[in-house]
Amino acid sequence: MNTLHFEKLGFNFIGKSTKTNEVTKHRRFFAFFGASPKFVAFLWSELVKSGWFNFAPTKIVKPSHLLMALNFLKCYNVEEVNALFFNCDEKTFRQGSWFVLKGIAKLSKKIVSFLFVYFFYF
Repeated sequence: MNTLHFEKLGFNFIGKSTKTNEVTKHRRFFAFFGASPKFVAFLWSELVKSGWFNFAPTKIVKPSHLLMALNFLKCYNVEEVNALFFNCDEKTFRQGSWFVLKGIAKLSKKIVSFLFVYFFYF
């Protein structure tokens, strides 16, 4: 998965077009997911390399689950609101986002501490 794929996927959920200037796109993406598409792609690659997805209960973990988890951390809405935003039911949102969050927690301390600084100080 590359940066462009996550940008396009994120803007599908946001409901806005990507046909705007780069500053506005970055601001909108960051407002919903708390990170840039480049960082989201990096995080996805780290999760894939870690082998965490081999333990998925459904055996199908999608990039949208990572966006669900990041949106949950950034906005902290109730499940019903998040599920509507991501066009899924509450159980799918809960299982997908929490599975990815547990995978992020299992990453190396260097990456997790960077995430903490990234999400809570910027």
